[in-house]
Amino acid sequence: MATKLKGHARYFAEIILPHVKICLCAAVAAGFLTVAAVSYCAGHGAFESRLAGIAAAGLPSLATLVVLNVTLAIYRDWLTENGSSQELEYQQLLREAAEGFYENVFEMNITHNCAGSEETRRFFESLGISGDTPYTEALKVIAEKQIKDEFVGGYLDTFDPQNVLRIYRSGLSDMHYDFMITADGDNYYWMRIRARLMYWDSDRSLRMITYRQNIDAEKRRESRILRMAQSDSLTGLYNRDTVERRIKELLEFSLKREECFHALLMIDIDHFKSINDSFGHAAGDHAIREFAAVIRKMFRSTDICGRIGGDEFIVLIRDVPSREWLEGYMRTLFDGQMRRISVEGTECQISASAGIAIYPHAGKNFETLYRNADTALYLAKDSGRGTYKIYDAYGGVMF
Repeated sequence: MATKLKGHARYFAEIILPHVKICLCAAVAAGFLTVAAVSYCAGHGAFESRLAGIAAAGLPSLATLVVLNVTLAIYRDWLTENGSSQELEYQQLLREAAEGFYENVFEMNITHNCAGSEETRRFFESLGISGDTPYTEALKVIAEKQIKDEFVGGYLDTFDPQNVLRIYRSGLSDMHYDFMITADGDNYYWMRIRARLMYWDSDRSLRMITYRQNIDAEKRRESRILRMAQSDSLTGLYNRDTVERRIKELLEFSLKREECFHALLMIDIDHFKSINDSFGHAAGDHAIREFAAVIRKMFRSTDICGRIGGDEFIVLIRDVPSREWLEGYMRTLFDGQMRRISVEGTECQISASAGIAIYPHAGKNFETLYRNADTALYLAKDSGRGTYKIYDAYGGVMF
C-alpha cells in the first residue's frame, strides 16, 4: 500500500501538477478575455453583445474541460500500464519463489486446451512434441513417457479437463496427486503435483498452475516407518497383526472372484524347545532368524508370510492352480527345508512341520482357515514331524 501511495504521489507531482498549472493559466486567460469581451460589447449592439458574451464565457470553459479530460486520460493510461506491469512483476516474483520450492512450475489453459505459458510450451517440446500440442494430447504423452505404469490411470483421471472443471465448479481451487516418475526411463522417484485453479477474466479461461515437488525422501521415510510398524522385530517378516489383516483383506477380495483358491499354512519349528533348553534363548532367537530366512526363499514374493509368535509362522499361498500343484509344491519345499545351523559353536539341524487349509473348501474366513490349518499341523507333528498335512473339509481325513 505504501509503495502504491508513493507511486501515485510521484506521478501527481510529475504529470498531474503541470497539467493543473496549465488549467489555472487557462482560467486566468479566460478571465482576461471575459473582461476584454465585456468592454468590447459595451460599444456594440445587443445581438453582437450576446454572441461575444457567450464566446467569452464558453470558449475558456471548453478549453479547460479539454485540458482536464486529456490529463485524466493520461492518468488513467498510466494507472493501467503501471498496474499491468506491477501484476506481471508480481506473478514473476511468485513464480521465482515457487521454483525455489518446486522442481517445475507449469501453466495449462483448460478452457482453450493448450499450454498457458512459454515455459510449458518448452516442456512440451522437451517431450518431443510441438509446443502448440493440445493439453489433452500432451497429458497422454507425459503419462506414457514419464509416469510409472501403476500410476498412469490415476494421473490421467485426476488431470483430465472434465475432472478439473468439475472440481472447479464444486467450489474447490486446489488439488494434488502423488505418483512415481522417471527422468531416464529406468529409475523412478516420488513426485507430488499440486495444482491451483484460477479463472482469467482477460480471455475468459480457466487456468491450472501446476507445481511439481520431489517428495522421494519423504515417501521413502514413510515407507521405512510403515515397514517397521508392520514387521516382526526379530525376523523382518510381517508381525501377527499385519499378517492377519493382510490375509483377511485378500480373503474378502477373493469372495468377489470365481474359481479362486488359496492355501493357508501354519508352520512350527520342530523340537524348538530343546534348542532353547540346551543353548538358551539367544540361540533360540538365532534359530528363528535362520528359519525366517528359509521361509523367505521357500515362498513366492506374492505370498503373505508372517511370524505369529514364538516359533510359529503363517503363510498364505495365493492363487493355487490345483490340489495336485499344491502337493507337488509342498513336497519340493519340504524335501529341501532341512537346514544345518551353528548354535554356540555346535552344529544342529532344524526342520519344520506344517498344516494346510485350502480356501474356500476348508473355510472362507481367516478364523475358520486358521483353526483347520492348526488342526492339520498337530496331525503332522503326531506323524513324526518334518512333514505337512492338508485338512480335508469333506471327510475329516488329512493327506
